[in-house]
Amino acid sequence: MFNQANETFTNIEGFNNESIIAIEKDDNGQYWVATDGFGLKKFKIRSDSDRITRIKKLENESILSLEVISENEVIAGAYQGFYVVTNDELQEEIRVPDYLKNDRVLSIKSINEKEVLIGTFSQGLVVFNKADTSFKRIVPEIINNKKQRSPSRIQVIYEDTKKRIWLGTYSGLYNYDPEKESFKAFTIGDGLPSDVVYGILEDTEHNLWLSTNSGISKFDTEEINFENFSKSDGLLSNEFNGGAYFKDSKERMYFGGVEGFTFFDPNKIKDQVFKGNVVVYEMNVDGKIYNTIVERNFNLKEGKDFIQFDFSYLNFINPDRNNLEYRLLGLSENWIPVNKRRTINFSGLSSGDYKFVIRAVNTKKETVTYSSTISFYIAPPFWKRWYFILGLIITIVLISYALFRYRLFYLLREEATRNRISKDLHDDLSGTLSSISFFSEAAKRDISSESIKFLRKIDASAIEAKEKINDIIWAIDPNNDDWQSFMAKCNRFASEMFESKGIEYKIELDDSIKGFKNFKIRHDLWLIFKEMITNIVRHSQANHSKVVLFKKENRIILEVEDNGIGLSDEDMFKGSGISNLKYRANKIEAILTNETAEPSGTRWRLEIKL
Repeated sequence: MFNQANETFTNIEGFNNESIIAIEKDDNGQYWVATDGFGLKKFKIRSDSDRITRIKKLENESILSLEVISENEVIAGAYQGFYVVTNDELQEEIRVPDYLKNDRVLSIKSINEKEVLIGTFSQGLVVFNKADTSFKRIVPEIINNKKQRSPSRIQVIYEDTKKRIWLGTYSGLYNYDPEKESFKAFTIGDGLPSDVVYGILEDTEHNLWLSTNSGISKFDTEEINFENFSKSDGLLSNEFNGGAYFKDSKERMYFGGVEGFTFFDPNKIKDQVFKGNVVVYEMNVDGKIYNTIVERNFNLKEGKDFIQFDFSYLNFINPDRNNLEYRLLGLSENWIPVNKRRTINFSGLSSGDYKFVIRAVNTKKETVTYSSTISFYIAPPFWKRWYFILGLIITIVLISYALFRYRLFYLLREEATRNRISKDLHDDLSGTLSSISFFSEAAKRDISSESIKFLRKIDASAIEAKEKINDIIWAIDPNNDDWQSFMAKCNRFASEMFESKGIEYKIELDDSIKGFKNFKIRHDLWLIFKEMITNIVRHSQANHSKVVLFKKENRIILEVEDNGIGLSDEDMFKGSGISNLKYRANKIEAILTNETAEPSGTRWRLEIKL
């Protein structure tokens, strides 16, 4: 027994140098003692009778763990077995499963009126239901076909003031969620000094203090941050033992280790800053060594694929209290943990400016000290340099200008050719055809009626040829490239033709359509339009017609319909006018459709993709 006032020890008679594994106190002031080989005992200090009571009928006298439920009920775990003791009598009717009988029960914790958690050596965590005396092993869930990390060799089960369950094991610290039956593990990779956790206690700030195989660790459960203490901070040793932890009424904590026990008030432990110096002393670039203590700015040639920095942390007081992090500005803004390394490598860096720096941070991620910043510039390859890019831009501009000039020359030459052909056709061929027509009219006045018949045919052919020549002249004349000119010609032709036969008509032309730059397409569209109108006037016997020309998305659509006698199947397949329509539509890659049902009229639809 330890006297806190004078820090002295007193032996309690009756234990005869027995190996004490665990001690628990009940609400009646009695102490329950688990021994290795001498069973489960209880006694009361400073009572009229210091008699020690030993619980009988235990199959295994090596008790490893205790949990006091009440002054009359205790649960004990042994090397091989699990016992419930009520009123100093063993409850023999509880049937313990074989996997628990043959395993060591290292820790026990009652979490509510019904459930008791049992930590084992090899079977993980087991839940004992006192109401129906049933047992259930907690198996870690499987996520994405991977079994989650499982606690092994559970040394301690602790419930904090926020009702969170913590397990100290040989595989790290675990947070257990009873509702989800899931585990959250914290290991060396998260900041623990060791994955072996023996004892857990909570301070007034809700931090957990853990005794481990590598010192004592303070765990901030909100920030998920570990602050580790070792022999250099005043501990007797870095190795502690299971079952040896205790917190007194004054919030002082006691942890037992291989060389004695350490006790302290966690509220009086202040953060100490051990700055030290981080020194980057060397940079290796593809085998060439640079002294970064003397020089801190470097210009590197292109194609340097491997860069290595060597550094040291000069802290001779307590280097383990701080962690090192580095970042390479120009590559990433994030700080990356160094761990135990003292060399950082980079490869495949692109050209540009970079700054390398290392810092030391404490357990709260507060910066303690920075290293000197090493700046370096990697030159770009020649095709990324300004003079190459400028030359490339100038070359592209010159080529584009040359292509523009060539295109302009071609268009001007084409326009001049079209003007010349249009003028020649108008002045020569059209004039000649007009003369033929005039001569035939003069000849008709002086010859017989039989000759007049042939002269009229000559006259009609000349007039028809002149009309076709005029159509060609109109199509190739650059002055008629605008859409308004095309619509005016269509409107004029259709109106004159319909009115000549007394056909009622309606013409709707969309004036928002842009003109065709390709005069060949414009010429074929005009001939298709002309053929459709001519067929209505000459053959349909219609008294009403409708012509619509409009734009829809990226297409121009021409619809011509009448209420005449329609087209028969023979007309569709044998008529030369129909063949001409199909030929010219295919020529300009247009879609031509016809809806006709003799004698209900005809409806043509032509679609041209812009």
